[in-house]
Amino acid sequence: MKPGNVVYVNGQPRLADPGLVASLGHASSLVGTLGYLPPEGPGQSAADIYSLGKVLYEAATGMDRQAFPELPSAARDEELGPTFRNFNRILHIVCANNPDNRYPSATALAEDLERVSAGKPPHLLRTRRSRSMAIGVAAGLALGGLIWVLLAANDPATTQQDSPAKPRLIAHWPLDGNARDLVGTNHGKIIGATPAKDRHGNENGAMHFDGIDDFIRLKESLPDMTSMTLTAWIRFEGNSTGMLLADDSEILGNDTFICVTPSFIGLRADRGGALLGHGVVPDYPGTSSWIKWTSKKGQWTHVVWVMEPDQSTLYLNGQKAGVLELSGRHIKYKHDRCSIGGWIQLAKDFRNPFHGGIDGIRIYNHAIANPEIQVLSDSN
Repeated sequence: MKPGNVVYVNGQPRLADPGLVASLGHASSLVGTLGYLPPEGPGQSAADIYSLGKVLYEAATGMDRQAFPELPSAARDEELGPTFRNFNRILHIVCANNPDNRYPSATALAEDLERVSAGKPPHLLRTRRSRSMAIGVAAGLALGGLIWVLLAANDPATTQQDSPAKPRLIAHWPLDGNARDLVGTNHGKIIGATPAKDRHGNENGAMHFDGIDDFIRLKESLPDMTSMTLTAWIRFEGNSTGMLLADDSEILGNDTFICVTPSFIGLRADRGGALLGHGVVPDYPGTSSWIKWTSKKGQWTHVVWVMEPDQSTLYLNGQKAGVLELSGRHIKYKHDRCSIGGWIQLAKDFRNPFHGGIDGIRIYNHAIANPEIQVLSDSN
């Protein structure tokens, strides 16, 4: 199910593709659209519920389904009304990676949508799904879609315009066979890197870097930030320092990096007199500004770097891996362009090529909170 399969008949949303209707467990080829298909593939009612959730997410936020669970800047938690908050809670269940954590049926989902529409909290059912006809989700689509049309039309959190001054997601490169930025215009040029399977085994779902001369050159540098968050999935296969992301400046020693070795992850943001990584990243692994980790070749790891003015915190697979009590800033100096998978030092010398896979890089212009980190790690 995807937005193109929803049409309005006499003012009511309906499914338009009869090819979507099939008996549960029916043997068929894996067909569908990336981002709407759940990790386990199609063929069960839970899969239809997942794809419906992604359709409602796009209708609610105006964002691409691959950006889930990110919300527009105008819909940050402190500004949400109770109706929107409860609807967002429903989405996190509907779009859970584990099918057993989704609603057991379209009927149960519709009941919670009705409750939210009436100003009541949802039941948030997480019971094991029942075996029923996949077409059951279609019964909930008309109600669910209509309810959300009403919610979106009346909730100011979904109609306000983004403001660059507000905390928000400023870049998102899914790296699903290309280097397009889904939330902005900082698209990249792929130099040698090749499409590869992502952590779910989806073809062209990530990019592979050979550790020699592959990288992605982005159109622009990152904007000035005193706080920021970078999240990404990595599958590191190198034996030496590999650059996940580098934003070089034209002034020696004023850069923003996150780089990886088999035993350490290094962080640097030493502009405007800040100390994080200054003089030690990327050249001296194991010293200050490096946090221990153990690379397991062939395995994907979710990495989150949260930088605040006086400290930086690293999370791996949703768990806190370390805190660096050092000032960090990405301000003041003229920036050169940003790169993924390598570092162009002083705009001319290529260094620290990354060897392995990179997927789903996101950058926020603020420090995201632990609950959002958990959601990103689990949802991805």
